[in-house]
Amino acid sequence: TGMSMITKSLVRRMAGVGVIAVAAGTAGISSVTAQASPAHSHMSMHMPKVIASGLNSPRQLAFSPTGALYVAEAGTTVTTACRPNPIDPTTQACVGLTGSVARIGAKGSVKRVVTGLSSAGGTADALGPADLVFTGEHTFALTMGLGGSPDYRASFGPQGRNLGKLLKVELKGYGKARVTTIADLARFEERKNPDGTDVD
Repeated sequence: TGMSMITKSLVRRMAGVGVIAVAAGTAGISSVTAQASPAHSHMSMHMPKVIASGLNSPRQLAFSPTGALYVAEAGTTVTTACRPNPIDPTTQACVGLTGSVARIGAKGSVKRVVTGLSSAGGTADALGPADLVFTGEHTFALTMGLGGSPDYRASFGPQGRNLGKLLKVELKGYGKARVTTIADLARFEERKNPDGTDVD
């Protein structure tokens, strides 16, 4: 669980930055060679390179079958429909429709191809679109975060309806992306609770 907490902490810190970066380095350099290199040349060779900025709590990345880069954006924090946070009841979790999926252009441009998805969170964190996997050239599956039970989701009202679900997104052939529900992951967790711990 220590590694899990470290990973969650790192994700929170990276999510707040709103930047995607990639390591630009040379593959195949052994650790001995890298250590023997002068510090300045080694550092410049392996520094991350920003390829897009201005993202709203970016989460997972995926390349489409045609090679376009997409990123799930959990959204921005809002101040409507607030409830006590189930993880930390001393803080508030609020809901809005600021979740999205963005396509990153060759020169770092950001075009949101799916908007208006549920997003919930506090001042430092947002839950919403979390991960995407392409299932076709213009179709992908998208997971939505929640951090609580279906009853907790229901307390947010209609704006929280997509939280804790697996969605299918179709981009081509529609004026706007077509989004349908494939499965209610939060409801499954409530019924089966595979790990036998919290319903989350």
